[in-house]
Amino acid sequence: MLTKLVDTGEEGEEVYFSSRARLYFFDGAWKERGTGVFKINLRTSEDGHAEPDPEAQTSNGKRKARLLMRADATHKVLLNSPVFKGLKFGAADGTEPTGKLMHLQSLENGKPLPLQIKVSILRWHPSIHH
Repeated sequence: MLTKLVDTGEEGEEVYFSSRARLYFFDGAWKERGTGVFKINLRTSEDGHAEPDPEAQTSNGKRKARLLMRADATHKVLLNSPVFKGLKFGAADGTEPTGKLMHLQSLENGKPLPLQIKVSILRWHPSIHH
C-alpha cells in the first residue's frame, strides 16, 4: 500500500505546546468552531534544527511562533494565528490562565475576533503566558 505524504505547512516547525482542545468564537454569543489538537509551534531553521535562521526569527532575535489548530476528522484549519507583540491571551481578565480555559484575540478578515480555547489538560505550560 502506498502512503501519500501531505504537506501541512508545519514542516520546519517544532511543537512547543500541544493539547486536545475545543475552540469557540464570539459572535454575539460563544459558538463552537471545532475540536482538535491545539498547538503552539516555533519556527526552526531550514534543516529542522532549532538554530538561528533569519526567516525563523523576529527582528529582535526571538523565534517566530504561531497558534495552530486543526479539526479532528477533516484536518481543516480552525486557527492559524501568528504570535506577535501585544497579543492578548490568558484568563478572561488578562491574567495567567489557571484552569482549562484561555481567551485570546485573533484577526479574521482584518477584524479582531475574540476566541476561547478549552484544553483537555488541567494546567497550561507556565511560560506560555509570559
